[in-house]
This record gives sequence, structure tokens and C-alpha cells, in this order.
Amino acid sequence: MVFAALNLCFLMTTTLKELKQVLASNKLEHTLHNLPAGDWAAGERGIACIPGREEEFRDGVAAAIRYARALGNKKINCLVGKTPAGFSSEQIHATLVENLRYAANMLMKEDILLLIEPIKPF
Repeated sequence: MVFAALNLCFLMTTTLKELKQVLASNKLEHTLHNLPAGDWAAGERGIACIPGREEEFRDGVAAAIRYARALGNKKINCLVGKTPAGFSSEQIHATLVENLRYAANMLMKEDILLLIEPIKPF
């Protein structure tokens, strides 16, 4: 089986130089990557819905845009995250909507499509 394109979920753990080298040496196109998803080892599956993490989310959007520009990628996926404890559903919803609007506006300026991946709350 031969692959022509690659979806790298958490590519920001690798340098752009390394990614470009791997893609070029294997003649692959990069098609999609995720926004930073928080602490995966601790069970986080995205931070878009977590009140108090808005600045971290915005920093992640900026980093994802840098990588997309450098790799020629036109799609970025947002893992919404698990429903956090200690917040009302209204707070969680408002945070998610605010973060998605922010990401959509920033990505639209770069002609990058925002994909949204809801995560089960458990």
C-alpha cells in the first residue's frame, strides 16, 4: 500500500524542520493536523470547552497556523474536549462557542478550514 498524504494528530511535538524532512523524503503531502489537545497522558482530549483555558487555546491556534503555513496544510481539527467538572453547562457551552469563533476567524484569514471533533464526555 502506498500513501500520498498524511494526517499528523499532534505534530507540534516535532520540529517543523523534522516534519518537512520526513514529508519530503517520503514524498508525502500533509493534509490535516489537530489543535493542541491539552495533556493527553492525563486524559485530556481537547481544551476548547474548558473555562479558564482560553489563552492556552488561542496560543494553540497560533501554533497550529504556523505549522499549517509551513507545511501547506489547509485543514485544522479541533478536539472539543471532555466535559470538565466544576462548571455549569452554560459556562462550558459559552467557552466552547467563544473558542470556536476565535479559531474560525483566525483560520479564515489564512484560508484554512476548521474541522470540529466532538468527544464523548466519558
